[in-house]
Amino acid sequence: MFNKTLANPVISLILVTYNAEEFIIDCLISVQGQSYTFFETIIVDNASTDKTTDIIETNFPWVKLIKSEINLGFACGVNLGYAHSKGEFIALLNPDAKADRNWLGNLISAINANTKCGICASLMLKWGTQIVDTAGDGCTRAGKGYKIGHNQPADRFSESRDVFTACGGAALYRRSMIEEIGFFDPDFFLLHEDTDLGFRARLAGWNCRYVHDAVVEHKVSASIGYKSSLAVYHSVKNSDQVWLKNMPIWLLLLSFPEKLLSDVASLIYLGIIHKRLNEYLKAKKYILKNIFKIIVKRRDVQDKKAIGSIQLFKMITPFFSFKYLFGLSKEKVQELKMFNNM
Repeated sequence: MFNKTLANPVISLILVTYNAEEFIIDCLISVQGQSYTFFETIIVDNASTDKTTDIIETNFPWVKLIKSEINLGFACGVNLGYAHSKGEFIALLNPDAKADRNWLGNLISAINANTKCGICASLMLKWGTQIVDTAGDGCTRAGKGYKIGHNQPADRFSESRDVFTACGGAALYRRSMIEEIGFFDPDFFLLHEDTDLGFRARLAGWNCRYVHDAVVEHKVSASIGYKSSLAVYHSVKNSDQVWLKNMPIWLLLLSFPEKLLSDVASLIYLGIIHKRLNEYLKAKKYILKNIFKIIVKRRDVQDKKAIGSIQLFKMITPFFSFKYLFGLSKEKVQELKMFNNM
């Protein structure tokens, strides 16, 4: 039976909503149906202008609803929810997703199996399909997070394994890890905040496990829109921050050619093909304006480094690798087909 209130939940499940009236019911019905019940549910609403909060208050009174008067973004929204949480573990779920009934149970079993596992990633499927959105996340030497298995059949990812990090749209985090390295960087607003957190976790010696039977379905990009101005700006800005903050100094120098090539590719694809040049340049301007602030953060991150640089370098994906570039080009061709049909 579903526990509406728990004094001492094992898991605190946090959702961040913004104008989510079209999909929040499906999401919370799936939350209510979880076979694992030792959790609390916290929703931070980012000043929605639709009926999102009315729907939650009317139909799901067991949710702890926090209403922000402004749009805090995903990163700060999660951080606000975390400040009100009690659980030993923190789960995140996008409001445009619905979870299999064993999702939380399988995540908690996996993270409890290894005390050095700080993050567990879910198998996120495209809504109503057996096509992968992500089966854990990777990161290139250019600081760019990417989805493992994107657009591939789910049966290719039917075994759990270690991955670099997890998509924050459906993940589980250990509180003791968060207390050690911090949660999401508030300057990220949205996008790649999960890559940054995963990178910091890896530097500090924590592991991440992809859990193949922790399954959710996701309405991809339903919240922020496909290649919107907001998405392009924060994607470019935040991938730069991931690289500058987290890459150890000699790896920063060694990976510079890959970073340069990645930036040129983004400029062409986002700035020219998708006509988001203003957003691309605005993101680069942000980095220049805030470089000293980023350097201060970098010092704190590198002070917590507990693994060797060579060990880290083996974990991150070469941008120049044929496998990565082939997968990336295939994905972009599919995106362009979709974009041209919109």
